[in-house]
Amino acid sequence: MKRGQTSAIHFFGQVVTSIAGFAVNLYVARVLGASVLGTYALVISVIAWATLPSQLGINHAVKKRLSEATDRYSVLSTGMLMQALLVSVVSLILLLFSEEINEYLGAPVVDILVVMLFVSLSVQFVNSALDGQKKVHLSSFLPPIWWGGRAVFQIGLAIAGFGLVGLLWGYVIGGTLALAAGLYFLSIKFVRPTKESFDSIVSFAKYSWLAPIKNRSFLSMDTIVLGVFVANELIGVYEIAWNIASLFAIFGASISATLFPEISSLSAKGRDDQVRDAISASFSYAGLFLIPGLVGSVLVGDKILSIYGPEFPIGYEVLLILVFARLFYAFEMQITNALDAINHPEQTYKVNIFFVCFNFILNIVLISQHGWYGAAIATALSATVSTGISYWLLQRYLSVQIPALELTRQTLAAGVMGIVVLVGRETVGSSLVVVFVLVFIGAGTYFATLWAISAQFRKTVRDNLPSVNVGA
Repeated sequence: MKRGQTSAIHFFGQVVTSIAGFAVNLYVARVLGASVLGTYALVISVIAWATLPSQLGINHAVKKRLSEATDRYSVLSTGMLMQALLVSVVSLILLLFSEEINEYLGAPVVDILVVMLFVSLSVQFVNSALDGQKKVHLSSFLPPIWWGGRAVFQIGLAIAGFGLVGLLWGYVIGGTLALAAGLYFLSIKFVRPTKESFDSIVSFAKYSWLAPIKNRSFLSMDTIVLGVFVANELIGVYEIAWNIASLFAIFGASISATLFPEISSLSAKGRDDQVRDAISASFSYAGLFLIPGLVGSVLVGDKILSIYGPEFPIGYEVLLILVFARLFYAFEMQITNALDAINHPEQTYKVNIFFVCFNFILNIVLISQHGWYGAAIATALSATVSTGISYWLLQRYLSVQIPALELTRQTLAAGVMGIVVLVGRETVGSSLVVVFVLVFIGAGTYFATLWAISAQFRKTVRDNLPSVNVGA
C-alpha cells in the first residue's frame, strides 16, 4: 500500500477518534459540568503516567525489532511476558497507595483505575505490534474502535445516571472492544521467550523507555501539576483547549506512524537517500493542518470554545498557546521518530531527558506564578527548544533539509484562508452557525489555494489517490 494511502487511513482513524472524543467532552462539559470533566481528566492523566513504568520502552522496542523482520514470534512472546510482569507490579503499587491516590483525585476510583490501566496497556502493546508487522493500515482502526465504543458507552452510562463511574467503565468497555479487534488482526504464535529476544528488546528499550515519558510530559505534565495549584473546573477548561489543539496534530501523528517502519526498513538496507526523502516528506506535512489551525484558532477559537458551555471561552488565550506548542511538537515528533528509525535511540534519549526535565521545571515555576497560562507557556517553550535540539542531533547522521518553500506555501494558503474567514465574520456575524460555515469555507479555501500554488501537494494527492485521474 502506498505511503500516502496508509497515512490517509491512519488519519481517517484519528479523525473518527477525535470526533468520538469531541462528543464525550461536549456531553460531559454541558451536562455534567467542568468539575466532573476536570476530575475525569485527572484520572486519565494518572493512568497515562502509570503506563510509563508499566512499559519502560517495551512497546517501541517490539515495534522496532518486528519491523526488522527478526524472529518475530519470539520477540512478540518475550515482549508480552515482560509487559505482563511490569503491569502487575505497577497495579500492586497503585492498590497499596489507593487512599492517597483517591484523595488526590477527589473520588474513590483506584480499583477501576487498575482495570483501565490493564486495558490501556494491552491495546497499546497490540497496536505497536501491528505497526511493527507493517500493518499500520490495520492498527489505525484500533483507536476509532476504542474511542467510538468508549463514546457510546460513556454517554449511555452517564445518561443512565452513573456520572464519573460511568465515564470510567465506558473507557474499559471501549478498550476491550479495540483489544479484541487488534488480536484478530495480529499475526501471533506463542513460543517460549528466549534470551536472544530479551536482549534484543532491552538493547533498544534501554534508550526508548524515556520516549513515552517525554510524550506524556508534553501531553499531561501540565494537567498533573495543575491538579496541585488550581481548581478542577479550570482543569476542565484547560483540557478542552488542549483537545482542540490536538485535533490539528492528528495528521502529523499519522505521518509519523506510517513512516517509522518504512524508514527503519530502508535504514537497515543502507538506502540513505530514500531515508532522507522520507524524512523530508514528513517535515512537509507535519504542519499541514496545524498551520491553518493556528490561524483559525486566532479568528474563531473563542466561538468554538463556547460550544462547550459559557464557562469555556475563558480558555481562548490558552488555546492559542497550546496550538503553537502543538505545531513545534509535530516537527519534533518527526525528527525523533526518524532518529529511532535509523537506529539512533541514544540521541532520542538525550532529547527526551532534556524535554522531561525542562518541561517539569518550567511547569512547576510558571504554574505557581501564572496559573494555567504558565502551564501552556511551559509546554510551548519545551516543545520549541527540544525541536531545535533534536534537529541538530539528526544532522549528525543525515543532512536533511527543512522544506522551507513548501512550508511557506502552506503559510500563504493559511493566510488567504484567514482573510476569507475574517471578512466573513466581520460581514455576516459570529453566531455559532455562521462560525461553523466559515470553518468549512476556510478549510476549502486553504486546500484550494495550496492546490493552486504547490506542485508538490498536487503530486502527492495524485500519487496517492487509488486509480483516480485528477486534473491539473
